[in-house]
Amino acid sequence: MARFACTPFNKLHRPHAFTAPKEYLDYHLSSLIDTWTKHVGGHLQHRDDARIHFVMYERLVDSPQEEITDLTRFLGLDLEREQLDRVLAKTSFGELKQVQPNHLVAGSWGQWRDALSSHQVRQARSLAGPLLEYFGYPPDNRALGGWSLCEIRSSPNVT
Repeated sequence: MARFACTPFNKLHRPHAFTAPKEYLDYHLSSLIDTWTKHVGGHLQHRDDARIHFVMYERLVDSPQEEITDLTRFLGLDLEREQLDRVLAKTSFGELKQVQPNHLVAGSWGQWRDALSSHQVRQARSLAGPLLEYFGYPPDNRALGGWSLCEIRSSPNVT
């Protein structure tokens, strides 16, 4: 988010005084986490009555076929193999990077481990800890050693 906020496109359309993503993140971390927590938490409260399906970015990156299949199943769609292959091709990192070269950077997840200081990780945990735990995210960098992506809960497994 901080890197995107500092792209030429975003600075043109949403001007701010920050010149580097780190400065932006230092200043906005609490409000970004608060916004995310309210957004995701608000949807989570209504997941049953509003038929909400959570698409987990990490699973989408590492297991796109599984995540797209879970989504289409949730939507009641029965895609032919050829249709699924087209969706996967059109939503691949390489394809999307060509369309939005300044928006997509790595096509991976977990950059927070390098981008956030220990203090910022503690701050994120204090603001969004219960929600992060609910979805199975590790408590901090030290806990990543034995952590696996399959621990992230998506809608079909959420109770």
